[in-house]
Amino acid sequence: MLLLPFRVEPKWTSSDRLEGGGIYYGTDAELVSASAWRIGLLESTVDFFASGEHEPPSARMVTIGGVDLPVLFESDGDSPFDLVAATFYFLAGWQENTSMVRDEHGRFLFSESIQSRHNLATIPVVDLYRKLLQQELVRRRVPLERKQWNEKTWAFCPTHDIDCLKKWRPGIVYREVVERALFNAEKETLRARGSRIGRAVAGLLKHHDPYANTIKRMRDEVANRGGKATYFFKTAARGPNDVRYNENASFLHRQYLELRNLNFEIGLHPSYHAYNHGRYLREERAALRRATGIEATSSRTHFLRFDPAATPRLLADTGFQIDSSLGFAEQEGFRRGTCLPFPLYDLEADQSLKLWEMPLVVMEGTLFNRRHLQVDEAISASNELMATCKAFGGVFVGLWHNFLWDEHDFPGWAQHFIACLDQARKEDGLATSLRSALKAWK
Repeated sequence: MLLLPFRVEPKWTSSDRLEGGGIYYGTDAELVSASAWRIGLLESTVDFFASGEHEPPSARMVTIGGVDLPVLFESDGDSPFDLVAATFYFLAGWQENTSMVRDEHGRFLFSESIQSRHNLATIPVVDLYRKLLQQELVRRRVPLERKQWNEKTWAFCPTHDIDCLKKWRPGIVYREVVERALFNAEKETLRARGSRIGRAVAGLLKHHDPYANTIKRMRDEVANRGGKATYFFKTAARGPNDVRYNENASFLHRQYLELRNLNFEIGLHPSYHAYNHGRYLREERAALRRATGIEATSSRTHFLRFDPAATPRLLADTGFQIDSSLGFAEQEGFRRGTCLPFPLYDLEADQSLKLWEMPLVVMEGTLFNRRHLQVDEAISASNELMATCKAFGGVFVGLWHNFLWDEHDFPGWAQHFIACLDQARKEDGLATSLRSALKAWK
């Protein structure tokens, strides 16, 4: 995993054949030739993973690339710490699997993460480990060339979760007209309450639905800039947190057709209870195949629900090749410590899966609803993360829902989306779908 971003094919060999250089990782670093870069594995590290503890004790800090990082695991030999064990800790989702604290949706909390405790949310820690390894190998005359994205140095993947097709559904009309307008639940002026009724009536009578219009406009904004995107559609509603589509709606089938004609990617947005339910996943993927004529290979779970002990294996077993659910719901940044694709790990089976994670970096709802940023602040935060992804040759995966041009309830969200599209174009990122980006990089 440390060498994954480079155009190199490492080969395993015995330690007594490292006189000409290479990398050693193990418990006998002092017995290996000094021509190799020796990373010593300590018994305390082995004991930590055997015990199932949540977070290793960070006794000291180390500086890499001008960033102060906690040392998760000590090491002997040449390496200043055990960056192999630390990489496994992040990429395999160890802290998510060992923490029992979850929010009301069963999600791992940012506040429980090592990134929160050490202010590392926007730092791709694993990619800094890779930078250290690269420097040491280059110093030993082992050149490493980075992989690129169709001759671009970084990628930008706009993605869209389509939670519902229309805003003006019976429940929303009741909320706007009865609860908020007639009973004044929001304590608004009479004029504001009248505007609510007017918008609801107009939406119902004129077919001027902001959510439906946004599905089309997001596509056009991306396509007009020469890019592609991934749309995640639902095919089931299994609880109160799901909104059922009208699967026979001509509008929905037109969207599928338009997206396919533009070579956009159509992925599955599994329903609220499907993230850890194999039968639900299979049924919903099959329903999307029937509706679109394609076999979806990418998935993002509804509400970003993700059980590290079950979800990766179930997605892989169902036939998915890409997941993009791993972002913190309440904080932008790098949940698994990287801005690069990586294969997910089945901790119970102790093996890598044929399921690649395209890590989610920013969700607009996180910036506006959870972090309560102003528009200019949200744009600035996103630009900084894009710069980080570019610096490490990574991929910026952004999530925007089809609420963007509903300026009454989601003011500034569309402005943020357009600003990100323009910034990615300005910085010469490969703007494409998750599937196409991963193919270009691999």
